[in-house]
Amino acid sequence: MLVYLAGPMRGKTLFNFPAFDYWRDALLAQGHAVISPADMDRDAGFDPATLPADWDWDVIPQPPMFNMDAAMDRDIAGVRQCDAVFLMPGWECSRGAVAEHALAMWCRKAIYCEWDLPPCAAKKGAGK
Repeated sequence: MLVYLAGPMRGKTLFNFPAFDYWRDALLAQGHAVISPADMDRDAGFDPATLPADWDWDVIPQPPMFNMDAAMDRDIAGVRQCDAVFLMPGWECSRGAVAEHALAMWCRKAIYCEWDLPPCAAKKGAGK
């Protein structure tokens, strides 16, 4: 299953990339493919670890460091191409994750949280 991660970024240290990495790795370990906004941001050349230590994590860097319009386009495309959306803890307090949830609902995607994500179909029957 291809799973999109939806969670809070703004207002979180390092824009919450460590939590995105944690959930990406946990889902990969279960055999799922993962679309992570943090990975897409890194692929686009943005790494919050390069920001000053006293950065205000409520402030989104301006272009050319970070292009919010391009990030939103990537996120929308990610939700549209996935099979399911995984809602990370705190998603309901994030405007972006709430929008991703709404888009997933509109597109009739499966939606999961940490306690109800089914194991990957490829893992079912393993060891039999």
